[in-house]
Amino acid sequence: MKCEVIESMLLDYINRDLDPVRSDMVWKHLKKCADCEREVREMESTLTLLRSASRDTAGVPDRLSDKHRASIVRALTHPILHWMERYHVVSSLVVAVIVIAAIIVYVRWVETHPEQPAKYEDPVPISLVFPPIQETNSATPNAAATNEDREVKVPPPSNGNP
Repeated sequence: MKCEVIESMLLDYINRDLDPVRSDMVWKHLKKCADCEREVREMESTLTLLRSASRDTAGVPDRLSDKHRASIVRALTHPILHWMERYHVVSSLVVAVIVIAAIIVYVRWVETHPEQPAKYEDPVPISLVFPPIQETNSATPNAAATNEDREVKVPPPSNGNP
């Protein structure tokens, strides 16, 4: 049997999760193939180390505090915000530098690009834009004012006789 097929079954073989027929096939292959046998020994030593490490966890709490759990959840769900909270001084300085640089660039651009007055190549006569204003009589607002309307009529002097 090919090594690739056997390698896919090695972990189940070590954990004794294979049926007897397949387990016997892997055992026979391991007797013939030194590479696969070396792979099994490495896997067994790794599993032994992992099992011993899991037994040596005395003093490690079974449960995280709510504060640490919330910190881990926030770091996983919002990594940028978590970084900013953790390094708020650095992030504040970075933002300040960016704002100052933008202001300097804008001021220099304004200094080098003075505002040019608008050039009118074909001006429109004012009489076309605003028609002439006609004076009107206060008594008749729609009628045009005449000289007679503008004259003030003064009554003749009386000599005491009505």
